[in-house]
Amino acid sequence: MNPDDTFFFIPSGIESPKIRDWHRLNPPQNSISLTGASHTRRSYLSLEEGWNPGPPEFWTDLFMWVKFFANHDVKTFTSPHTTTIKLMYTQNQRDNRDRTELIERWFRDTRDSSWLASFRRRLDTLAKEIVFHNTSELQILGSALAERDALQSERDALQTEREALRAEGDATVAELNSVVNSNSWRLTKPLRDLRRFFGGG
Repeated sequence: MNPDDTFFFIPSGIESPKIRDWHRLNPPQNSISLTGASHTRRSYLSLEEGWNPGPPEFWTDLFMWVKFFANHDVKTFTSPHTTTIKLMYTQNQRDNRDRTELIERWFRDTRDSSWLASFRRRLDTLAKEIVFHNTSELQILGSALAERDALQSERDALQTEREALRAEGDATVAELNSVVNSNSWRLTKPLRDLRRFFGGG
């Protein structure tokens, strides 16, 4: 939640190997908050190294998730439901560190079943809009890529045709040069000159 009560979320799906691989240390990329994740004891014990704060240049949560994602025996899953709310804050609020009133309001609101149901409907609507937007963007991208490939194919065909014409022209020039430089062409030159002189072309 932003300070102005607008909200956003980062769609993710860690059941997908592609999305798991997206989470990496270099460059640091992460879409999973500490609050919004949990793991079984068994999966944790399967790691070569358990929890530690990690190097200061890496986010603590990301440093932990990449350990899980590196273990291909660990199965991962993302719930389609919102289970946590992260309250964002301005720089001024960060400096003051006093958000008691804000936190108490959210605490009260989330215990009101009708308010919570309405809030979840808003989130569901936003999720559908994001999926629709991403799908539309992918369709536009797909069309652009198809057009690019068609233009590339056309350009390749024109290049091939140009090379063929150039080769044909080179062959014609070589053939003409061969004829002009031949003994018979040189020997018959006086006859051609006489023919032109008497108007024979």
